Amino acid sequence: MRSDDGFILYVPRDITGLIASSEVPQLAAHDECVLSLDVNKENPQEVLTSSTDGTIKLWNITGTDDGTSPFSLLQTYTEKQKRAVNVVRWQPHSSTTFVAGFDGGSVRVYERDPNSNSAESRSAFSPEVLDKSNVLSLAISPDPSFPLLVVGNSHGDIITGDLRKLDTPINTFKQHHASAVLQVEFSPNGKKLATSDATGLIQIWNVAEDHTLVPLTSYTGHKSATRGLNWQSKEDGTGLLASVGQDKQLHLIDVEKLEE
Repeated sequence: MRSDDGFILYVPRDITGLIASSEVPQLAAHDECVLSLDVNKENPQEVLTSSTDGTIKLWNITGTDDGTSPFSLLQTYTEKQKRAVNVVRWQPHSSTTFVAGFDGGSVRVYERDPNSNSAESRSAFSPEVLDKSNVLSLAISPDPSFPLLVVGNSHGDIITGDLRKLDTPINTFKQHHASAVLQVEFSPNGKKLATSDATGLIQIWNVAEDHTLVPLTSYTGHKSATRGLNWQSKEDGTGLLASVGQDKQLHLIDVEKLEE
């Protein structure tokens, strides 16, 4: 998601009240453009946002019926070098670990103290591994036994590693995207991965048992940058992939048929 005016909106699951009032609660979350938002799956009241202003912010969101703002700021995280934070993601099955990607070839892993909300951060991969490019997208596998981190950058590279020890990457792919990798998304079971770029290309990968990525197939239905990917599981466990592009189109891709 991207909000150029720095605002974020809150739409509750029960929208009856919103329909009646026609007002959506909003908040000036950052001084500059909001580039990313992610909800803590372990505690859905907690939300992370990141911005071109170089900050990551942790919010608590609560339902309210009295017209007051449902947002409360818990903590602001900054690094010494103030660079745009293009993406921030919670680690699945964790309410304390999150990862952020920055301009200039930087990925940092944060461990939050749940009592004080302060966080210690460490670098993931070296700027040389990331080719000193802007980190635009990342995803963490939902497999609780192996937290595989996948990063996409502005040079079209895909880099993977074990979130627990990120000194050495598992894979680096430079040939599958010819432009900036804008989105990276795991399927709900963690067995497949989708990546998309500024040309509109969507690459589908298989996640092997040794946690390496194996390219399966690609989709070229979009005419310009594909900026949104979302997996939907079918009852038989196979996956449908929804994609949205700068061409103003929404596509629903049956990945199993795409592989045939």
